[in-house]
Amino acid sequence: MAHSDRTDFALTDPETGVGFARRRGIVTANYLTLVHDNSLWLPTGPIDGGRSSFTAGVVTDLQNARLDSYLLTADVRRYFRTGLRTAVAVRGFGFYSAGERPERITVGGSYALRGYPRYAYVAGDRAVMGNVEWRFPITNYLSLGLPVGELRLPGVEGALFTDLGRAWSEQSTGRGWLGAYGLGLRMSLFSALVLRLDLGWRYALGDRSLYALPFNYNGSGFADFWFGFDY
Repeated sequence: MAHSDRTDFALTDPETGVGFARRRGIVTANYLTLVHDNSLWLPTGPIDGGRSSFTAGVVTDLQNARLDSYLLTADVRRYFRTGLRTAVAVRGFGFYSAGERPERITVGGSYALRGYPRYAYVAGDRAVMGNVEWRFPITNYLSLGLPVGELRLPGVEGALFTDLGRAWSEQSTGRGWLGAYGLGLRMSLFSALVLRLDLGWRYALGDRSLYALPFNYNGSGFADFWFGFDY
């Protein structure tokens, strides 16, 4: 429960007809999540089993007796072994929100739709996304001979990936699909920090103009360096 003082300039106040809506009141958020996880991990992320998460929630404006928003999300991940340390990882994600003030989500970033900004452009109150990648080892370890002795670094894991996703709202129903494909490199340091480097190319299907992204689509290369475990 929290006190909210919020103005939405994209909405129209139903009482005054003014081109923005202000909410002042006490709101509550209630969510229910069902999680299942039987995945088997390597130092860089899961390699076998599966992980699933399903969420339903509502946000209620108690002071004005109004349902502000509700949402439904699904995130399903499966890992199919192709060898002792290799696997095909598949992920499907869906998000839907509606109401007076629907919640919004972004699907860009290293953990989702690679090659696109995380907090801008690829956003909406409805989204779908799919990820597929083949994970495989490149080196068991890296050894550097220094004047003071040998420095041994952890091994490098590789991934050939392809992503495809779309985020939209009622005002942008004509948005097309955005995607990327390429090569990912992973290194786990101290079992708690995974360095990530993604090298790839973007592509687009359908109408891309409503995204207003500041770069070209088809054949546009990118390089992203970040940290975190594989999905």
